[in-house]
Amino acid sequence: MPRNPLPVLALLVCCTLLSLQSARYKQVWRNDLDFWSTIVEEFPTQAAMPIDNLANAHAVAGDYERAISSYRRSIAVQPSQALPYINLAGIYDFTDKSEQALAVLNEGLAINPDNTALLSRTGRALVERGELNAAQVLLERALSLNPDLPDTLLSAGMLHQRAGRLKAALQVLARVPPSMPQHYQANLQILEILMSQQSEFAIAQLMEMVKVCGATRQLEQARQLLGRQPHRAERRLINLQECWA
Repeated sequence: MPRNPLPVLALLVCCTLLSLQSARYKQVWRNDLDFWSTIVEEFPTQAAMPIDNLANAHAVAGDYERAISSYRRSIAVQPSQALPYINLAGIYDFTDKSEQALAVLNEGLAINPDNTALLSRTGRALVERGELNAAQVLLERALSLNPDLPDTLLSAGMLHQRAGRLKAALQVLARVPPSMPQHYQANLQILEILMSQQSEFAIAQLMEMVKVCGATRQLEQARQLLGRQPHRAERRLINLQECWA
């Protein structure tokens, strides 16, 4: 028996309480919604992250009103955090409320003017609205802060595409790393550009981009078809999407 048993007893009590608490959380972790509801109920204002996770769970469940309410609550707890603004804007976009989506992104930018994720998403929202000059200002700022952020590269590529700068769009979109989730959307944009060009330059660019996929033979067939049977060439190029995804 140690000379002073109190520290040992205190440690045993703490371990017992933690064990009981863990067992209780295990019971409520039937799904994300139950788990994060319990966490937020017990720690209502201590951190934005659990509230944001609860909002995500509501969104996955299709309860968009509660998702919006939770994202707003997360923003109120920690206004400097960028992700809740982006997620909330995504919900508004998904429910065809683009005006509210842009307003939320601008609200986030007012507090976080140098956040590259917010700059990129707001820029993309402006591109989709056709406000290209305003979008370019934000995306140039985002690229100056981080020239390799995948989301910014995707947004900048979409801006170039919308402005008719197709060669620049291809170059920027091709820089999105294959390991990132934005790569799939970047490839869709690249395919759209290449299909609109129907040119030898487009095929040459595509050849460079997919060499790693071992699709050279299919590309050569597409090159031969181009000009003679463009629709067949287009189908072959679209098939390469499986290689990129």
